[in-house]
Amino acid sequence: MSLVGGVDVGATSTKSIIIDFKGRLLGRGIGPGVNPFTMGYEAAAEIMVKTLSEAMRGVCEFKDLACVVFGSTGLETIKSRELVKSLIEKKSGISRVFVVTDSRIALEGALGGGEGIVVYAGTGSFAIGKNARGDVHKAGGVGFLMSDEGSGFYLGHQALRAAVRALDGRGERTVLTRRVLDHFGVEIPEELMPKLYVKPIDTSAIAALAPIVTQAAEEGDHVARKIVESAVGELVNLVEAVARKLNMISLEFPLASAGGVFKSELIRGLFCSMIKERLPRAYLIEPRFKPVIGAVIMALKNAGISVEKGLLDELEASQRRLVDIP
Repeated sequence: MSLVGGVDVGATSTKSIIIDFKGRLLGRGIGPGVNPFTMGYEAAAEIMVKTLSEAMRGVCEFKDLACVVFGSTGLETIKSRELVKSLIEKKSGISRVFVVTDSRIALEGALGGGEGIVVYAGTGSFAIGKNARGDVHKAGGVGFLMSDEGSGFYLGHQALRAAVRALDGRGERTVLTRRVLDHFGVEIPEELMPKLYVKPIDTSAIAALAPIVTQAAEEGDHVARKIVESAVGELVNLVEAVARKLNMISLEFPLASAGGVFKSELIRGLFCSMIKERLPRAYLIEPRFKPVIGAVIMALKNAGISVEKGLLDELEASQRRLVDIP
């Protein structure tokens, strides 16, 4: 029983690892992505357990695991997480199972189990934080219809709107017009409709426009620059909302940024400047661990193991062996 498991359940892929109480990596597994909304909870739980089993192969059996934490996309409500937890327990017989959101394990991983805030901007966006008392709060992260401000989808959506407004004469001229049309291989906005208005809407296809926006902004396009500045402002709003809720506004705390949007040097620079203005005591750090390591940090804590420097150092050594797991 001196082993724990961590599973990072994403829309693109599912990753699992087995770690001993000293933080040493013993097994890993990779499975298909999971979307509980389209495939159903039963099928989602099946993939989670199967991917965990792959990491366990030749290492242990379910009964040997003191605790397993599953951090999953698409399970934002307590009811949905409890349902999946029950299904996993029935399929595996693991004595201690915890099902949390993917943002929760991202928080634990980025901060090494400590306090602070993580802001994520990929296809979607959210910020999540934990204070010294262990209180956790999240802002955003409830889909493109209700949130995702500052995300890759937000940048792409604003570019589409700017392109159409420019062609109509309702907005400023911008290089985004031609570049957006070229990206999709069309000549006029009407030809975009059958590519974009599909069921379900492919948010990743729209988010793929984000690098086009940041490049145009770097080249001096005024419209693109305004879109980028707006996106960064929204990301800072997410961080500030979390800090305020957790009573951390006036405190010094680490702030980690993650996700493809932050690969842009322009966005990182603007984000750093805006954070210094609005949250001067926050200090930017790189995420320390992958989310799947965040899951095992939570599992270790729930198994009664104190996660201190020596164990974290060993987890860093284990993470270096996960080069094939994004």
